[in-house]
Amino acid sequence: MQTQEIQNTRGYLKFSDKRVSLEELQEFAQELTNDPRFISIYIRKVSNDQHGLGFITNVDTSTKELSDSFFDEIKDIAYRKFGTGVAGWDMASSYILIK
Repeated sequence: MQTQEIQNTRGYLKFSDKRVSLEELQEFAQELTNDPRFISIYIRKVSNDQHGLGFITNVDTSTKELSDSFFDEIKDIAYRKFGTGVAGWDMASSYILIK
C-alpha cells in the first residue's frame, strides 16, 4: 500500500446547535477565509446536536510550541465569539493519506 504523510495542520471545532446557529457558524467560517493560513474550511454535522467547522491549514506545527500556539489561538477566537457554544475540538499536525 502506498501512503503519503501530509504535514498540513487539520482539525475541527465542534459547536452546540442549541447555542450557535448554522448561519452564525457559516458567518464565522467566512471570516476565517480571510486568514491566508487556512487552505480549506468546511462545515459538517458531527452529532445529533452539533456541527463541526473543519479546516486544513498551511501552519508550521513541526514543534509542540508552534502546534500549541496555533491551536490555542484558534480555540481562543472561537471561545471569544461563541463562549459555551464551543463544544469541543480535535486538531492534528499531520495525517497519513491512504488514497
